[in-house]
Amino acid sequence: MDEPRTTRSDGPAGGRPGDPSADAVRTLSVAEAAEACNRMPVAEAARTLAALPAEDGAPILAAMAVGRAAGVLEVMAPEAGAALLREVEEDPATALLGAVDTTRSAPLVEGISAAAGAAALERMSVARAADVLDAMAPADAADRLERMREEVAADVLEAMSAEDAAQLLEYTQVEQGADILEEMEVDQAAAAVEEMAPDDAADVLEAMDEAPREAIVHQMEPEAASDVEELMEYPPDTAGGIMTTEVAALSETLAVREAIDYVRRVADEAEQVYCLYATDADGRLAGIVSLRQLLLSDPDALLADVMNRDVRSVDAATDKEIVARQMRHYDFLAMPVLDADRRLAGVVTIDDVVDVIQEENTEDVQRMVGAGADEGIGTAWYRSVRMRLPWLVVSLFVACLSAAVIGLHMDLIAALPVLAVFLPVVANQGGNAGAQALTIVIRAMALGEAREQPPGEIVLRQVFVGLCNGLVVGTVALLVAWAWSANPSMGIAVGLAMLGTIVMASLAGSVIPMVLRGMGLDPAQASSIFLLTLTDMTGFAIFLGLASALRTLLAA
Repeated sequence: MDEPRTTRSDGPAGGRPGDPSADAVRTLSVAEAAEACNRMPVAEAARTLAALPAEDGAPILAAMAVGRAAGVLEVMAPEAGAALLREVEEDPATALLGAVDTTRSAPLVEGISAAAGAAALERMSVARAADVLDAMAPADAADRLERMREEVAADVLEAMSAEDAAQLLEYTQVEQGADILEEMEVDQAAAAVEEMAPDDAADVLEAMDEAPREAIVHQMEPEAASDVEELMEYPPDTAGGIMTTEVAALSETLAVREAIDYVRRVADEAEQVYCLYATDADGRLAGIVSLRQLLLSDPDALLADVMNRDVRSVDAATDKEIVARQMRHYDFLAMPVLDADRRLAGVVTIDDVVDVIQEENTEDVQRMVGAGADEGIGTAWYRSVRMRLPWLVVSLFVACLSAAVIGLHMDLIAALPVLAVFLPVVANQGGNAGAQALTIVIRAMALGEAREQPPGEIVLRQVFVGLCNGLVVGTVALLVAWAWSANPSMGIAVGLAMLGTIVMASLAGSVIPMVLRGMGLDPAQASSIFLLTLTDMTGFAIFLGLASALRTLLAA
């Protein structure tokens, strides 16, 4: 039977390596040490366990009476407690977290892995899980929420206030948030969506199936539903698709004093108030003023007299990558978005740009190897197969071209089997050199740097770099092949093949993305598949061609 837990005000226990209790516990078995800690005052037991390595203290903590162990975790520094819990098996860890006071369990759940925290939360009562998540930082709570089973996560959100549920949904991945909303009661899902920022609400609703999406929108307040539906009309890859309509827009005819009063009233609802936008009588963007400038200006001055009329803006139809590039170039924290009539429609903030950059980088990396742009580890297996299979089939056919090059020289390889040893070495170095050039050029295209230089200059630079590297690597390969085969002709063949392959690979790595872009395709689209095939073919052809020319010398 668990011993009753006592509450002590000894303060957090961080652990003291020289604590005599810890030295004594080290000589005991786990059961004996757990019993000794059960008999100690809670704070002393906490210091004792904190002084031990986590892998030694965790079994003792798990073997203690649950009530006493929970008390130890409550007075222990959260970092030390989380370190112990990470070493405890899932069932006892969940039991301990369930016994710890809610406010104390939140930092412990934050300290263990997101998956372990989600598992522990699922085993708690819905009300307690909701309280624990509510006490956590929203971003950390969302990490745990999206790893919970959707029906359980929905129950937990329903146990929260609409404002708290909305905050967690804003930090949750869009797809997971959509799945959770579909499991919630329609009225409660609608209440949570109403409290979300309009751009986040639009994103998560667009990811839902049509029927539940329409049911939620129908249940929302007309004004909130109208804002979200307006944003959903913009394509998701445009400025309109990532902007928010919660923007502090001021009339240019206001006095500074009136403008400050207005900002105070709308500060809680606006996405940001550090950049304030002034509009004319028709709602068109007239200027911009920072909050700092507003506070330092004469209160009786007109906004039109203190604002900056040179405003950078984008159209709602502008590609989101261009928006991100411009905001990075100008170091903007926010970018105003204008509709077709040049009226202020919304604003794109820096957090949206960070998401765009991360998404685009992920898409580029995955497309380079023929994977789906939006594929993740949680993607349904049949979708992953459908996205990857076409490029694997293409890769199979183009790889046959490399095999055909080898097939043309079967007699030569049969006569000089040593050639087979160096074939993969030459091809591998070509692939590495080509990947380097490919990565540099694709990055330059993504950042807009490629527009600043003529394509020919970019290609020549990469070829020259490949030539320099090829000379060094080829010389090393020549010496190694010569020493290994005791034949200088073999060294020459390998060295020259290495040089030629690296130069050709650098050429291919810089040209392939340009060709794909010229064809209207994404430069990253399966570039590596074409590159590796081309470098293999080139490497095999150059090496076997040289070997054929030097056949007599190689056979000597």
